[in-house]
Amino acid sequence: MFVALPLLLAAAPLTLAAPGIRCAGVEQGICDAYLEHFSTQLAREGRINVRTRNDIAQVLDLERQKQLLGCDDAGCIAELVGGLGVDAVLSASVTHTEASWFATLRVLRARDGAELASASERFDGSAALEKWMEAQADTFAEKLAPQPAAPPTPRLRTALFGAGAVALVAGVVLFAVSKADASTLANGTPTEAEIPGIAGRGRVLQPLGLVLGIAGLGLLGAATMWLALEPGAPAVSLGPVPGGAMFSFAGALP
Repeated sequence: MFVALPLLLAAAPLTLAAPGIRCAGVEQGICDAYLEHFSTQLAREGRINVRTRNDIAQVLDLERQKQLLGCDDAGCIAELVGGLGVDAVLSASVTHTEASWFATLRVLRARDGAELASASERFDGSAALEKWMEAQADTFAEKLAPQPAAPPTPRLRTALFGAGAVALVAGVVLFAVSKADASTLANGTPTEAEIPGIAGRGRVLQPLGLVLGIAGLGLLGAATMWLALEPGAPAVSLGPVPGGAMFSFAGALP
């Protein structure tokens, strides 16, 4: 029996440029702190790499950085991010008036300026703004780089273990019953009327038990090999100890 093991290829993280944040009515340092926290939350699971202002400064001069900060259209972005090697650009702004706070977040695709994600909201205070930006970091991360679905292989492997164990136990039981019937016939205890029924049952149970036992061993062997070939598989070792040998098994069972 052969089991196909799926090949899981890890996709490269999406790279996002965060050149800065536009502020009105707020100290630039506070706005920068908002953007820094947002970028950190966005990149925390490793599916998105964020190029910050310092990273961008190593590639673009100050004038081009200022232009990039104000980019909202495809032509501007394509012209300015060509040397950054990024997939998208984050555009962010925060405005504070006497009555309210406003925040806008947009992510534009680098190659054509298409909008990949956006959000805008009005707030009564800075605390609500901060909570909103934290929530948006999770939302944007899921939109830009969705969490890959968990592979079905662990469930399938567990099913193989279960099916193999059931088949093996059933095979052993049926074979044991057939051997008991054979022993009964050999001892000559059944009557002449009972002999045909016992003999017929044995002719069915013995080969069926053998087939189920072999199938169970095959399924268990395939599942064990599958488990052993996976990264982080349980470790099995055999080592000498005084007076004999020690067998050890370490790892998580399915």
